[in-house]
Amino acid sequence: MKKIIKKILITLGLKNSFLYWALSNRAYLRKILKDLQGLYPRECPCCDFHGKFVAFGHPPRYDAKCPQCGSLERHRLLFIIDRDKGILDGVQSILHFAPEPIVRNYLQNKVNQYTSADLFKSDVDLKEDIENLSLPSESVESVLYSNVLEHVNDKKSSKIDQSYSQAKREINCYGSNL
Repeated sequence: MKKIIKKILITLGLKNSFLYWALSNRAYLRKILKDLQGLYPRECPCCDFHGKFVAFGHPPRYDAKCPQCGSLERHRLLFIIDRDKGILDGVQSILHFAPEPIVRNYLQNKVNQYTSADLFKSDVDLKEDIENLSLPSESVESVLYSNVLEHVNDKKSSKIDQSYSQAKREINCYGSNL
């Protein structure tokens, strides 16, 4: 059957098509599809899942996403650093830009005053543009923005520095950017 389909594709002038390539490389495609379901057993510090993580992203990163809680590498890194170094110990208030559900839930249980902010999402406490914040100076203790600065409109470092400075202005003298 495979040979017949390949002959038909050649006759139709589709030898360079993806279908022809896929028929010629079935073993390779099977391996990729298997690898997308996880390469090695892992442990998720966010939900204590034990098993293989799945691929995530474009292009896909193998073993990137926990299949139980949906956490990615950056989320798990935050959990591990806080567990091992206590970076959130004693933090009373935090402003979280572009909140991801797994981190939002963690922070809401960790700090007294959690405030979420995003320019486009509807399920946040504040509609804020990180490039032009409207919050008063020193109004929060810490700011967390993960996977945000690459979305600043002007990719020049001065614009990113300005966004960082805007967020820093909101932090009181004892706080930090995370």
